[in-house]
This record gives sequence, structure tokens and C-alpha cells, in this order.
Amino acid sequence: MRFSLRSLLILMLVAGPLCAFGWSNWQAYRTWREEQATKHAFAKKQTSLSLKAIKGIKPKRLPPPPAVTGPDDSP
Repeated sequence: MRFSLRSLLILMLVAGPLCAFGWSNWQAYRTWREEQATKHAFAKKQTSLSLKAIKGIKPKRLPPPPAVTGPDDSP
């Protein structure tokens, strides 16, 4: 295929700013995506720690009941 020099110049003039604009948007999106992944990982870790803490809670042991020895003869 043959393109004229004028066609290539027009392509460069149009594609250059589009690529620059797209690249800056891509950089912003990539940064946002990394932040979201970090937040998600932190929330997931917090949730798993909370669940482990909840599962690790043991009910308080009650003291044993007093021993019943028999009838009390005190007045």
C-alpha cells in the first residue's frame, strides 16, 4: 500500500494528541485500579481477621456449682 506524504502527516497530527490523551487516561486508570486492589485486599484481610477473632472467642467458663452434701441441720 502506498500512502501519500499528506495522508501520513494528517494521520500523525490526528493520532498524536489522541495517543497522548489516551495515555494519560490509561495512567490515571491504572493508578486507580491499583488503589482499588489495595483497598480490596486490606478489607479482605480485615474481614478474615475479624472472622478468626469471632471464631476464636470461647464462652466464659462458669464456676462449678456448689457441692450438695445432704440436708443441712443448722437452725
